[in-house]
Amino acid sequence: MNCQYCNNPVPPQVSNCPSCGAPVPQQNNPSPDRPVPPPPGVNNPVQQVKNPTLAALLSCLVPGLGQLYNGQTTKGIVIILANIALAVITGGVSAVAILIVAIIDALKIAEKINRGATVGEWEFF
Repeated sequence: MNCQYCNNPVPPQVSNCPSCGAPVPQQNNPSPDRPVPPPPGVNNPVQQVKNPTLAALLSCLVPGLGQLYNGQTTKGIVIILANIALAVITGGVSAVAILIVAIIDALKIAEKINRGATVGEWEFF
């Protein structure tokens, strides 16, 4: 059986989910037409679905936008500013390398998010 709040597996004969701490209902079939609200004090982790292709395309347009789309705000802003600074210093040569890394990173991080993995603010592919 899976927890109705975090969807992680719950061993039989337990009263609370080991992942999120939510109480485990005694009945195995909650009503599918009525969503069950989380109990007080329990976060309801709703997995965000990210489109990896969109993340890659955004990074292709402006390196760092894919990271912003994926929720890595600080990393995205740093990549945008670093790309501008290094492009000015190197006459645009560095922009190609940063572009490739940003596209691959945005794509892979979006895929990780969709698998339900926890992704840190500075985590790279």
